[in-house]
Amino acid sequence: MSRSTKNVDKKPNRKPLIAIVAAFILPVVIAYLVLNQGWYQGAVLNKGELIASGETIDEKGGGDATGAWLVVFTVDRPCRENCQQAIDTLQNVWLALGREQQRAQLRALGTGQPSNWQLPVGVPLQFEQVTAMGKSYFSDAFYLVDPLGNLVLRYPYEDGESLTLQSQALLKDLRKLMKNSKIG
Repeated sequence: MSRSTKNVDKKPNRKPLIAIVAAFILPVVIAYLVLNQGWYQGAVLNKGELIASGETIDEKGGGDATGAWLVVFTVDRPCRENCQQAIDTLQNVWLALGREQQRAQLRALGTGQPSNWQLPVGVPLQFEQVTAMGKSYFSDAFYLVDPLGNLVLRYPYEDGESLTLQSQALLKDLRKLMKNSKIG
C-alpha cells in the first residue's frame, strides 16, 4: 500500500517539457516579430542607389558599351566649382584603382561642350555630348555602368563633402564588382 500512495502523491515534473518547447518555439516567435515589426534592416552590400530598371547607357544617349566598367559623370550646365571637383574626384577614383585601371573607363555626359572644363592630364576621360535627356538623369551624380552597358548604381552628391563620401563609396563598389566579375 505504501507503494501505491507514493505514485499517486507525486505529480509529473513538466518543467523540462516546457523548457524544450520554449527553446524551439520562442526563437521562431521572436524572429517573426522582428521581421514583421520592421525592427530589422537587411544588410546592404552596395553603397550606391541600385538602378533596377534595366536601362542601358546607350538608351540614355551616353554612347555604346565599351566592354569595360564605366564611371559616368553627368552635368547639364556650364562646369562650375562643384563640377570641377567632380572631375577631379573621377581622376582620383581612377588612379586609386591601381592595376585594375585597364578594366575601367571614365566618361562625362553633358549637354554642352567641355570648353571650360579642366580635364585631367593622363587620365582617359571621354566626353559624350547629349542633346536631350530628362532633368532627373542630369542631377549631379556618378553612375556605375557594367561592361554590357547596363546602368547599375547611382551616386548622387550635392556639395564637396558629399562628393568625397560618394567617391569613396563608388570606389568600394567598383573594386568589389571588379573583383567578383568575370567580364570587363
